[in-house]
Amino acid sequence: MRRLLLFLLPLLMGASLYGGIYDLDLSIQADAIVRIDTKPPQTLVAKNGTYRFSVPPGNYVITATYSDSIAKEEIEVAGAGEYVLDLLLGPDFEEEDIPIDNPEEPPVVVATSYTWLWFLLSAIVLFLIGVKTLPKRSSEDLEPLIQFIREHDGRIVQANIVKHFPQSEAKISLMLTELESLGKIKKIKKGRGNVIILQ
Repeated sequence: MRRLLLFLLPLLMGASLYGGIYDLDLSIQADAIVRIDTKPPQTLVAKNGTYRFSVPPGNYVITATYSDSIAKEEIEVAGAGEYVLDLLLGPDFEEEDIPIDNPEEPPVVVATSYTWLWFLLSAIVLFLIGVKTLPKRSSEDLEPLIQFIREHDGRIVQANIVKHFPQSEAKISLMLTELESLGKIKKIKKGRGNVIILQ
């Protein structure tokens, strides 16, 4: 009896971590394999598109895979209680790094690590001057972006669009926001960037 209590004690004092697993269309994805790096690691098959783990306090990486799609998120479990973490499956873009031709140039990651700052500054500028005072772009200006996304099977990481076009990252971001407002694309947050999906 004492051994059983010692075995159950960490589970009783631990936390419950659970959530849903979704594909890029935000539909529930059944039968994904979910793994969390507890000691020992825990793995399960999310038959109904949801998962639940009992974990002690700590920092964890939780990974879900289904076919060629993957979701990988970090979470800090501070103490007992319930923690909800939904997972969004998508292509594994971390393996699609474009090789750097000039080794003297800084890696692309350094430039994109401040993406959130550009978004914030763009939003502030738009708020201060008003969207109505900005000249509307013709559909001809936005068509190359649509065509480029279409050439990549209608799904591409925003950072790859920025690398391809000569405009600044902030201008590309504004153009994509305009396309999203027109219903031409959908932006989905993935890690530190966005996945752009042609509608």
